[in-house]
Amino acid sequence: MIKRIAGMVAVSVVLSGAIALYAPALTTRQTQSDENAEPQMTLQPAAQQVAYTIPERISADLASGAQDVLQPAAAYKKIFPYAASIVGWKDDGTPVYRYAIADADGEQLTQAVYTQAQRARCGSKQVWLLTSVAADGSTQMTCAADDGSWVIGPITGTIAVKDSCILRQLSGESVTTVYNGDGKSLGSVMGSMQSCADGVLVSEQELDGKKTWYFYDASTMAALTQIDAVQVGAFSGGSATVQVSEGQWGAVNKKGVITLFNRVVWADEMRGGYALAKDTNGKFGVVDAAGKVVLDFTYSNGKHCGDSEALYQLWTAQDSCEVVSVGWKNKKLVLPSDVKGQELTPLPDNYFAYTNAAGHSVIFDDLKSIELEGEAVFYQQNGKLIGAMSEGYQIFDLDEETLSGLRAYAYMACDTEAAEKDGYFTIVNPVTGLQGIGNTKAKTVLRAGYDSIESVGGGYFTAVQNGWTGIIDSHGTWMLRTQLTGV
Repeated sequence: MIKRIAGMVAVSVVLSGAIALYAPALTTRQTQSDENAEPQMTLQPAAQQVAYTIPERISADLASGAQDVLQPAAAYKKIFPYAASIVGWKDDGTPVYRYAIADADGEQLTQAVYTQAQRARCGSKQVWLLTSVAADGSTQMTCAADDGSWVIGPITGTIAVKDSCILRQLSGESVTTVYNGDGKSLGSVMGSMQSCADGVLVSEQELDGKKTWYFYDASTMAALTQIDAVQVGAFSGGSATVQVSEGQWGAVNKKGVITLFNRVVWADEMRGGYALAKDTNGKFGVVDAAGKVVLDFTYSNGKHCGDSEALYQLWTAQDSCEVVSVGWKNKKLVLPSDVKGQELTPLPDNYFAYTNAAGHSVIFDDLKSIELEGEAVFYQQNGKLIGAMSEGYQIFDLDEETLSGLRAYAYMACDTEAAEKDGYFTIVNPVTGLQGIGNTKAKTVLRAGYDSIESVGGGYFTAVQNGWTGIIDSHGTWMLRTQLTGV
C-alpha cells in the first residue's frame, strides 16, 4: 500500500509492523542486483490483498532451538529481527506482524514473540530495541547489541536510547539506570534522563507538581547539583537554557548557578553558549550565557538553522530575511537573490535549501547554488543528502558537491539515527507498490520486486516476497527463508 503524505510517497515498513502485502503478477524471485534498473512499469499488483495461511514452516528445524527470550552469546556475530508471522490486520489493510530473531548463520534464535523491532544508535554502536508482550499482557522491552553479545531485559518498563546512553526504567520506579553502548551499567540517575551533551547528563523528576532537575558528570556519573525549574535544556558551551517560572528564562551552568535574562519571555536551546530569544515586545534576538544581548531584539521572527553552532535565520519583514552566524562575530551569509523571506531548510556542512519560483528545491551555500528537478524534502543518510520528490529522488554528495540524476522510485525515509548511518535504503516502484533497495551512491542494489524489504545493517535486509520471509544479502540471496505464517 502506498500512502502519499505531504507531497511525498511514503510506504509502510517491515520493522514497524506496517506493510501492505500484494500478490504481484511477476513471481520470479529477484536474485541479481542491477545498479541502473528503472521501475518496471508493466508490473501491476493484484487488486486483492492476500492473507497467507500456511499450516507449517519450511525448514521447521530452524525453530527447534528457538527461545521465547533472546539469550546473549558471542557466537551470533550479528542478529536480525524479521517478520515471521501475521497475527491480524489493521483497519487500513496492513498486517500486524510478530518478529523473530535470527543470527548471521541463518539460525533462528527466538520464536516470533516481538511486536516491534527498531534499530537505534548509541554513540558509535548500533543496538536493537525489542518490544514483546508478557503472559500477563504487560508490555516488555529488551535492548540487545547488534551482535547479540549482551542483552538488557526483558523488563516491564521502558528502555530508550539517547545520545550515547541506554536508559532503563522499571515501571513504578523513580530511578533510571544508565548503560553505555557496550551494555555496561554506568550508574543510576534520579527521575528520567532528558539530555546528555557537553559532558553533562540532565535528568528530571516531578513530585507534587514540582520539577527537580539533576545534573551529573557524563563520564563518571558523579552528581553535580540539582535545581528546581520548569524546564532545562541540553548543555552546550558550558551552559543550558533554563525556564525558572512562567515568562522567566535564563542560563544555568554545571554548578547550578542561574543567570536570568532581562526582559526575555522565551529562549531556545543553547548553541555554543548562545540562545535565540524573544523579548517582552515580541521581537527576536540572541543572548549569551551571561545574559548579554549579542544580536539586538529587532527581528519579527527567528529560528535556529545550524547543527550545533549558533546559526540563525532571522526575519526583518515577511518577505525579507538574513542568516547570521553569531559564533562568527555576527557574520551574515550571502543568500541567493531569489530568497525573499522563504523559510530555509538547514542542511549539513552549512548548506541550506529553499523552494524557488519555479517550484524546484535549490541547495546552496556561500559559493554556489544547485537546482533539483522538483520540490524536495531532504534527508541526511550516510553523509549524503537525499532529496525526495513526487517524481523520485536525487542524491547530493556533500564531499564531491555533485548531484545525481533523478531516480524514478519513491524513497522511503529513514526514521531512526541508526538508519541514517546506513548506506542502503528502501525504494518503491510507484506503479506496483513493490519495494527494492537503493544505496547512497544513487545505484539500485535490488530491484523493486519485494512485498517489503528493509535494511538491518551490514548489507543485509529483512524481506517478504510471495509468502516467504527472512533475511537476504545485497545479491538477493536468502540466508534465512521461511514461509510466512499467519491468519
